[in-house]
Amino acid sequence: MTVSLDDEHEHTFVDSADHEILESQLQQLASVMHTITAEETRMLQLKYEDGLDIRAIAQQFALKDSAVKMRLKRTRDKIRRLYSEQYS
Repeated sequence: MTVSLDDEHEHTFVDSADHEILESQLQQLASVMHTITAEETRMLQLKYEDGLDIRAIAQQFALKDSAVKMRLKRTRDKIRRLYSEQYS
């Protein structure tokens, strides 16, 4: 829930139930992340944690840009599928 306290600042408050649900989901996601390969994990880290672009990742793995894009997509799909299978 976002509450505007004045024109310049917005503050976000998360109630404890929402926080507990979020914590549970993050733990479940972490569990799923441990099931993917080291290469899949590394590519995701480079893209989403380190902020590297596709070309830089492709150079690090000696792949074409299109191969990196496809591997990232397949890894995201795999994570979604595994999460859904285990926790839905």
